[in-house]
Amino acid sequence: MKYKEYSEEAYQSILSYVMKSVEIDENDPYIKRLYISAARVPKFSIEYSCEDISHIMLKIEKAVWAWEKENTEGDFFVDGGENWWMVKNQVGTFTYTTNRLFMDICDIKGIKELVKDVIDKYRVIILANRYVSDYELLQEYCDYYLRKKKNIVVISCHSSDSDALDVRYAQDRGYELDIYPVDHETNGGFDGFDYNSQMIVNADGLIVLWDGFNRKVKNVIEKAWEYDIELYEFKI
Repeated sequence: MKYKEYSEEAYQSILSYVMKSVEIDENDPYIKRLYISAARVPKFSIEYSCEDISHIMLKIEKAVWAWEKENTEGDFFVDGGENWWMVKNQVGTFTYTTNRLFMDICDIKGIKELVKDVIDKYRVIILANRYVSDYELLQEYCDYYLRKKKNIVVISCHSSDSDALDVRYAQDRGYELDIYPVDHETNGGFDGFDYNSQMIVNADGLIVLWDGFNRKVKNVIEKAWEYDIELYEFKI
């Protein structure tokens, strides 16, 4: 079934209107993550599961509605469009136009250039607290959780010559290792979990092996939820 879609002239007018109406911060990690999610998958399978970052899509859609209200006399649709598809979301659905507007605005603001190096990679943090010394156990769970991932990068705050389990796993599997120096003043050294807050901002997944009680580890997990990071949790 074919539907109507905006003419290119109308779309460019909408794009200009939305850019003036909706503020998109190219430095906002939520925006970057949303752009990466949309850029990684075919357009028909895009899903936005984090309610926090989906709010920008609602703002764009409302701006489109406002533009239509101001242009009710105009003939801005063309026949035969095949791009009128809907995208599921926790808080509603969005059309092809809404998503195209978001992607185009991000491109104009240079967000594509900022994240192009990570779009095709899956960046994962592997955390195991001081009670976990069984490397084979960690290896087993990491292999299982990462079995369907490609171009894996292990994010760590340990140097490449460290004997830390996450570094050892990355090296054994031949995965790229991305080092983030420990932020000792605010995040480093709690119960075996050295940590840099920027690791979470730049990660796609978090694998945690822990006892289920450590408050600071729980804070890291909650931060992963906040940023809509895939969480794989194993309590020992």
